[in-house]
Amino acid sequence: MMLSRLKGKRIAAVVLAAALAASCVGLFGACRKQADTYPAKITDVIPPENGLQDILLRIDSSTLTGIGISDGGIYYRSKDGRYGIMTFDGSCDSGPVYTEVVTAERYFRVTEKEASAANTPESLNRYGLVNARGARLVPQEYAAVKVLNDRFATAIRVTGTTKETDKAVLFSSGNMISYSYQAGCVSYLGEWEVYDLSSGRRVQGASGTQNTATQYATNDLLVFTTDDGERVRMNAKGRMLSDFTHLLGNGSYTQNGEEEDTVYSAGGRKLFSYDPSTYLVYSIEDTDRYYAARRSSGGLKYVLLDEDGEEISYAFSDTPQTVIDDAYVFAGGRLYDYDGNQLLDGAYDEIFPDNDLHRGAVLRKDNVYTFVVLTKKEDIPVPPAEEEEEDEDAYGEETEAIQLAREIYTVTANSEYLVYPDGFYVTQDSSKGPLLYRFDTGEYKILDFSVRANWLARVAGDPGVNDLLDLYTGEKLLTGYNYYSVAHLNDRTLIVLAEADDHADVFRLKV
Repeated sequence: MMLSRLKGKRIAAVVLAAALAASCVGLFGACRKQADTYPAKITDVIPPENGLQDILLRIDSSTLTGIGISDGGIYYRSKDGRYGIMTFDGSCDSGPVYTEVVTAERYFRVTEKEASAANTPESLNRYGLVNARGARLVPQEYAAVKVLNDRFATAIRVTGTTKETDKAVLFSSGNMISYSYQAGCVSYLGEWEVYDLSSGRRVQGASGTQNTATQYATNDLLVFTTDDGERVRMNAKGRMLSDFTHLLGNGSYTQNGEEEDTVYSAGGRKLFSYDPSTYLVYSIEDTDRYYAARRSSGGLKYVLLDEDGEEISYAFSDTPQTVIDDAYVFAGGRLYDYDGNQLLDGAYDEIFPDNDLHRGAVLRKDNVYTFVVLTKKEDIPVPPAEEEEEDEDAYGEETEAIQLAREIYTVTANSEYLVYPDGFYVTQDSSKGPLLYRFDTGEYKILDFSVRANWLARVAGDPGVNDLLDLYTGEKLLTGYNYYSVAHLNDRTLIVLAEADDHADVFRLKV
């Protein structure tokens, strides 16, 4: 009964960073929870076993024609065709009040207005943005709402059509909205604005009337192009920031000085300076780490830097492509620790790190995969000295960095899908039939990986039911349901929606 089966609904979701046990009072008022909650929720349920920490909610889905989950919350469709949104624990429920609901990052693009066959400005300007608690982040007055990140969204209002595509702010073909012109598209005049999702207010000065909507955003920074082609950098308070020499991937930037270059954070805070005759500084995407191309007599060397500009790694001969769990470096197709020790022999074509859930990485060479479980260096409290110890269970404030155990599974096999470690694998090799999972002597038929975690799979269990399997441990997490889907609460917690014939249960899973 998954909502993605419903016609015309494209469901997308990404990482949620909000706390689960949020108050029903949102940014702009209380959530809209109806007196007679809809759909019916049963909260007196038995706690689960097998590592699932607790059950949050049971929903009576017999009254629904669809139910789904995203990183923002739960969404459902009633039998009259209207949609509702609720929090993971069911404490806030909009009721079936929306004519459309589409997930947008950890938010929901919604409208309460009926659709129209005519793509007139009046019929198109009907979408807004809310969260699962019902807080109105963007009013339902726009033809398109594009979430940039957890902090900012671009909202586009159209005013009329035009034949001059270079002056258009939005394009549409049928019911499909596009930000670029394609054959057969209708070009619309209008304006775009940027909303600060932390306050639900427009960012003053961040607007335009042409299709130059914001191209980059972090929690502190907006980068956009004005109608006259000027590139603007603005912080969240609307203050223009200084000119920059090079915009880095994590939102920071460099600025030339008379004798040195300086790296600033996305919000304009000075991080460190460096001599450009010695260093060329770059950021590593999706991290707070930098690397510097250091000139030497033997050519360029690449060294990792922290936010203070201090060197924290061995100088590599190849450009670092990614940092894994802030402890390992993939460079030149090879995997190293920060001290420059190569962890695996040979070079690989590609790496698939799992930094979100800290489950390791998979490396590919041709169609052969190697699974690596990586653990990072951590500061761990150490017991006080014996002469100072008063309580054997007490720990002092002193910490020391230690290297935890690292497991590298070099079990490899030719596969069109993926190889997992130590005696079990998943394959889609046509000569072996459907996807299979093997752990010790067990074997399952993999139904799909659409649960959105590469180490979880829906597998065929007893007749008429399916299981949710942890491919790392072989542990059967849940059984007896038809379908499972997963949302990311944060980098250590997942929310699992388990659907049966007439009800759906919501679980919280620690990883």
